[in-house]
Amino acid sequence: MLITTEPALVFLGKLLHEANAPEYVSVRIEQAEGSGPCKMKISRQETGDMQFRHHGRTVLVLDKQTGDSLDEETLDVEQTEKGNRLVLR
Repeated sequence: MLITTEPALVFLGKLLHEANAPEYVSVRIEQAEGSGPCKMKISRQETGDMQFRHHGRTVLVLDKQTGDSLDEETLDVEQTEKGNRLVLR
């Protein structure tokens, strides 16, 4: 199962707040075709999604296939010159 750090959950919550996203949407990470890079988007939660919550709100969802492919990966925040960004390690 994907490991999410507290800073990553805070980052996602802030992203949703700044986007004025309604409670029924979250950030979704999807695996690109094949074994390509992952992509992120704002999406409705779907039945069967893995859900990651922060302060009572679902901030991240993954479908089963993506969750399986990210097994034992860690979602974290990395500081860059342009600001913080999410990274998978």
